[in-house]
Amino acid sequence: LSFENVISGEVLGSDKIVFATSQIHKISEEFIIQKLRERDLAEYLKRDSSGLKTLGLIALYPKNHGNMPLKYEKKDLPPLIQKPESKIPVLASKRFDVIGPIMKKIPRIRMAAVVVIFAISAITITTVAVKLRYDTAENKKNAETLVQEVSDLKDKIASLIELKNETEANELLNTANEKISELEKLGYFNTTRSELKSGLDAMSKSLKKVQEISNLRPVFSLENNSTGFDPEEISAGKNKIFAFGGNTLYEFDLNRMNGEFSKLENELKIISVLPKPESPEKSLIVSQKRIMDGDTVVWTKPENIAGTDIVEATIYNSAFYLLGDNILIYKLPFENSSTTGLSTGELYLWTDKSPSNQGQISDFAVDGSIFALIGPFDPNGISKTIVEMANGKRTNKIELAEGALKIFTSSSHKNVYALSPNEGMIIALDKNLAIKKRFSREELKGAKSFFVNSQERVVYFLKGKTVYSFEI
Repeated sequence: LSFENVISGEVLGSDKIVFATSQIHKISEEFIIQKLRERDLAEYLKRDSSGLKTLGLIALYPKNHGNMPLKYEKKDLPPLIQKPESKIPVLASKRFDVIGPIMKKIPRIRMAAVVVIFAISAITITTVAVKLRYDTAENKKNAETLVQEVSDLKDKIASLIELKNETEANELLNTANEKISELEKLGYFNTTRSELKSGLDAMSKSLKKVQEISNLRPVFSLENNSTGFDPEEISAGKNKIFAFGGNTLYEFDLNRMNGEFSKLENELKIISVLPKPESPEKSLIVSQKRIMDGDTVVWTKPENIAGTDIVEATIYNSAFYLLGDNILIYKLPFENSSTTGLSTGELYLWTDKSPSNQGQISDFAVDGSIFALIGPFDPNGISKTIVEMANGKRTNKIELAEGALKIFTSSSHKNVYALSPNEGMIIALDKNLAIKKRFSREELKGAKSFFVNSQERVVYFLKGKTVYSFEI
């Protein structure tokens, strides 16, 4: 700001003034008086090669004058208050009209304190201004260095990705992101930083094998016709999707694109709906205590398994696998005859009960081996650990960075799939538990349940009262 921009008012010959420029200049009273009489102070400050950066003005009223009068008579005006030329705007009469009454009310001792505060402020402003200029130059230099370092790291990461050296690429990516955070704090080169960040994000998705879903579509919604029904899970039948929660089942026909509701007894809660072996157009309903083929109860939980209700169920190779609320998995063989229907054998414990193999299980899927999500869990039931179990014992394990709520596979699937509702992802793993791909979409955040069709081409998931699908 120039002198004219900052100060407008009258200056007396006996006043003392401090100007804070890019260097601290002590300007004598005589010099100020001379420049004011020549009407050349503002022009001098403009011409000064050091430049005017910050200005502090301190006016001490002469002690022998006491407080300033409310108004001056023209004959009493000091020579310096004569109406100036255009170079220095002075609003003497307006200034004293406003300030005069206020100044009369301020005791002289208080005025001295105010002046001291103003003096300290002026010196502080000068020091801060000089420091800010120094810090600004340093920050800009540091920002330039960071931009070059991140750019170099970006090139190295790209080369490592081509060489499939994912471990080292991830390490450099973490370093680059830390430098991007430092660059953001400095506040320079925002456009360049944004471009670098975008490139690093793309590399991160490539390393994490993230694929954005672009073909999402709703299959059906129960928002308008399901008062009191809150679906908790979905499962697949032959050309059908089952949505269930509590004792209510909704059966949606993909060919006719419509569905219908049915209910069990009030005290029963539906745990799973499974395609009937050798008759996939029909379905079996598993509740906490029963397995039903249509209206026929084919199995009831034995009373001698005290305190054990079924919380998850699936079918593999002529057997039901049932997860009890005591975190153990049971196996229930069955036979399916065209004449006598489905009949079950003896229920027995499948999980190894030895302490080293114990662990809380929240969800599981079977393909010869059992793939399960095990604890610890967060408050929403999310686990970061997937294990493979064979003959009741753990044989393989992977820790997921994202965490998962549900897991899915079958004997006809090449992959194992896990739902991560916190991150909005479905993660595909091979059956050695190596991650192959992550499918990402905002709508997946908060999803409750999912399944993948038998050809592994379409994923269906439940969010709220709507079922969506997308192709993979």
